[in-house]
Amino acid sequence: MGWFFGFKVHIVINKRGEIIDCTITPGNVADNNKAVIERLMHNVWGKIFGDKGYLLNSTLWEKLFIEGKQIVTKIRNNMKNKLMNLTDKIMPKKRGVIESVGAVLKEDLNIQHSRYRNPLTLFTNVFSALIAYAFRPNKPSVRLNTSIGLTVAT
Repeated sequence: MGWFFGFKVHIVINKRGEIIDCTITPGNVADNNKAVIERLMHNVWGKIFGDKGYLLNSTLWEKLFIEGKQIVTKIRNNMKNKLMNLTDKIMPKKRGVIESVGAVLKEDLNIQHSRYRNPLTLFTNVFSALIAYAFRPNKPSVRLNTSIGLTVAT
């Protein structure tokens, strides 16, 4: 049948749903891989919200914290509960925004292809979908409504 290239696209978006940075890894690379995290966090600072897959070991978390980058994730069931401020506790629940961006890339822009048999085809399709997404007028976003709280806008 030929070769198959499984891959993951890791993206960083801002609160307006715009893609800030991305990286492509083989499908068997973990989300919390040190090289992947350092590559994604190279051009960002402040609070970064991710899902449970991006839980970091303490040394990498401290290194990023010293650089001004604080990764906030939900905790796993077998982890000790830690004190967090309210915004840090609410924002990981808004990860539907990033899931919405992924859904747009997969369904509308055909980033999820059945089988890529050539790495050049993979990169061409992925990057053309990312560029097309950048020009979309209505992107999923998080907006701050002071009377109600945080809301997700699509």
